[in-house]
Amino acid sequence: MRAPQSARQRRCSAGERESKQRRGAQRIRPARIGESREPSAQRHPDELRPPGQFAEQERDDGGRRRPQARLVVGRRRAPADQVGGAEPRRGHHRCRPPVSARPRQMTPRWPALIARTMKASSRLLLGAALIAAAWLAREVLLLAFVGVVIAVVFSFPVGWLSRWMPRSVAVILVLLALAGASGAFVALVAPSLTRQVSELRASVPRAIREARSWLYQVQPEENAQKIEEKAGEALDKAGEKALPALFSVVSSATAVLLVIVLGAFLVSEPDTYRRGLRRLMPRRREAAFDETWRRLGEGLRGWVGGVLVAMTLMGTLTAAGLAIAGIKGWFLLGLLTFLGTFVPYVGAVASAIPGILAGLSQSPQHALYAAIIYLGVHVVEGYLVEPLVMRRAIEIKPALLLVTQGAMAAIFGVLGTIVATPMLACAQVAVEYLWSERALKKPAPETAQAAK
Repeated sequence: MRAPQSARQRRCSAGERESKQRRGAQRIRPARIGESREPSAQRHPDELRPPGQFAEQERDDGGRRRPQARLVVGRRRAPADQVGGAEPRRGHHRCRPPVSARPRQMTPRWPALIARTMKASSRLLLGAALIAAAWLAREVLLLAFVGVVIAVVFSFPVGWLSRWMPRSVAVILVLLALAGASGAFVALVAPSLTRQVSELRASVPRAIREARSWLYQVQPEENAQKIEEKAGEALDKAGEKALPALFSVVSSATAVLLVIVLGAFLVSEPDTYRRGLRRLMPRRREAAFDETWRRLGEGLRGWVGGVLVAMTLMGTLTAAGLAIAGIKGWFLLGLLTFLGTFVPYVGAVASAIPGILAGLSQSPQHALYAAIIYLGVHVVEGYLVEPLVMRRAIEIKPALLLVTQGAMAAIFGVLGTIVATPMLACAQVAVEYLWSERALKKPAPETAQAAK
């Protein structure tokens, strides 16, 4: 015996029978052009109107709905409880057949995929070509960067003189002053410098002989003889490479002259070159370019100014200490320290070796004096000069700087070691602003410290 059905089950069965009768009465045809898309006003309030369904229905004598012949293609109508009509009765359950959706118009994806692949490949090839061109012209690019650094050095006197005269006139005056200072330096210092160079040339072999005699005392005779043979071979090779060294000196002097001229051109009209580079940027990147240019200029000016002051102090203190200790060639050794301070860490060690050898040529006591002087000068630099002079410059971590210097020396040689510090300073400023602040949305270090 069948169990009695509930009211809800009876309504579902009646709705299913109604749906079967409607589907069998007449086949649904597709919509035609010009047919009305407005929903019928005679539709039952509890019924959803799917597209392509019969709109107007009448009831027959038996109370069942009878479909009409007219088709109305319209939007799907929401139930009465969502349109603001009467709230459905409790327990009311609509049993409607699933409405077949219109088939989507599928577009082929292969052309878009091929276009994206071609675009990515062209960008990759363009980047590889630019990297190859930069590698072939690496020496020219490094000299151009040195010219930028020289332009920053010239910007201090040119900026001060341009308050009272045109900028081009100020650049000419600075170049004339530089040429005059170089000529006066050569005229006044060249005789003593030549004498000190000859003294160092005579004292260094004597220091090498003393070191060799010390090796005879502490090493066995066989090892000492091997070292002597290697030293003789090195001297022979040095004689063979004298002519190439002369050509390298001439090319270096030419490169220095070209770099100075390039720096003069850059400092005479900096806005012209800035506007030219700005025109290569998209409009949405112009603000970022302006801010990056400003930060790079401020960072380089601060670093170059601090380095110039540190070079002057280090060279002066070293020359004065060596002169007081009675070491010959003190002026030349102070000049080497002045130039070596431009390259942090590596330049300090490289400039101290000739001074210690010069002291050793006189006596072991003078060599000890020279070592103490160099050590004291660098302690003064680390604890006094850098905190006072370089506090406005870019803060560069020592480990990162040493790694960069080693990489640049391995790739580009001595010139790479010279430009490693300013290039790292520029890269640090650009990464800090473009990546950390703009891409990652992190605050600047000054803002973060102020917030703490």
